[in-house]
Amino acid sequence: MRALQSESSATVLCTPVLSGNALRGLLYLEFDSSRREATSAAAAAVTLLASQAALTLDALAEFGSQREEPVWRSRSRSTGSIATFRWNPATRLATGSPEYYEMLGFDPEGGPIDFVSMTSRVHPADYPTAQAVVDDIVRRRAPLRMEFRIILPSGDVRQLLWSGQFDLTNPVSPELVGVVMDVTELRAADDLLRAAQEDADRQLRLAWLGEMAGSIIHEVNQPLGAIISSADAAARWLERERPDVEAAIKSIQRIREIAHRAGRTVADMRALTSKSSTEIVDRSMNSILGEALQMSSAVLGRSDIRTDTAFDPNRPVVSVNPAQLLQVMLNLIHNAVDSMREVRDRQRILSTRTRTDGGLVIVEIADNGVGLPGGDTGRLFNPLYTTKAGGMGLGLSICRRVVHAYGGTIAARPNAEFGATFVVSLPRAE
Repeated sequence: MRALQSESSATVLCTPVLSGNALRGLLYLEFDSSRREATSAAAAAVTLLASQAALTLDALAEFGSQREEPVWRSRSRSTGSIATFRWNPATRLATGSPEYYEMLGFDPEGGPIDFVSMTSRVHPADYPTAQAVVDDIVRRRAPLRMEFRIILPSGDVRQLLWSGQFDLTNPVSPELVGVVMDVTELRAADDLLRAAQEDADRQLRLAWLGEMAGSIIHEVNQPLGAIISSADAAARWLERERPDVEAAIKSIQRIREIAHRAGRTVADMRALTSKSSTEIVDRSMNSILGEALQMSSAVLGRSDIRTDTAFDPNRPVVSVNPAQLLQVMLNLIHNAVDSMREVRDRQRILSTRTRTDGGLVIVEIADNGVGLPGGDTGRLFNPLYTTKAGGMGLGLSICRRVVHAYGGTIAARPNAEFGATFVVSLPRAE
């Protein structure tokens, strides 16, 4: 880094742009000493920019030979297209890299993009939210992160992810600087993956129901046939000219025995999915919830969800079957993820917490998604009740059955601002 003083009273900070041992260029910043002095912070910024410029030049050199290939050109608007921009809220004029103009469908020769032209590209359904977010970050000079669709002159709809912060070099008229990424294909792929996961989950539930129904039919069909035969026999004994009451009574007694046996068969099958057929151990709720979060890390990452976790250190131990409680936690986490998929105007946050309250261990799973439907939240746990398109309404119903089997409760409540919180309470192990 060199600082040079010129005859015109201007200071120039100059640093080389190095790639390996090769000099790729020079990056300099000129100061008018009468208005602003060069500082160590400015020197550090120039050094950082030089290293970033070197990385960019290396990337361009690596992929430059591919730019003329048909495959590269066909993907020029695919996921990963990134452009830089700068916007002045005072003048409402925006400029950016050539990719920025191309991404928005404007001619770079036309100069800065005015606010009216820019907003004309925003999808009508996304405009109110986008405008509210922009107004808010301008008022607070807060960092920008939002996603909305634009409609190009060709009619093509693209999904853009914006990220930036205010450059406060001029505090009187700060400018918003940042990057914008075309994530259209990424969101489409995410939608396809989610649809595939939901379809797989639906098929698994249907397969489970079909297997259970088949088992019930197999185990109960034979007793039902015997009951019908015994009933017909009893009727024949009683329809004789001289009814044989003793034989009819024996047939009726046989019906009762078969019915009891069928009842025991159904009870045994029900026990396959109940607490009585599983191993009960003392386990920390922290470990169960932590395992659920770890198993959900991939879907949380794909959905750009930040996690906020607080574990109670005061031994939140419960007596349960860990596998069953793990499924409950996974179900609640995935429901929270689903409720945040359509959020575009704020950071998606999943908050999980364990705590103890007297003889109870309490788990809270909160999101800042679309919230709960109006009315009685207790309906959420009823079998076959669902708020999801294509949902079967079994997930929360099963969660409630499992929690109740261990003497606990599960409830839902709307958050004060966004989203909802699901609360699971279980007896604390002795």
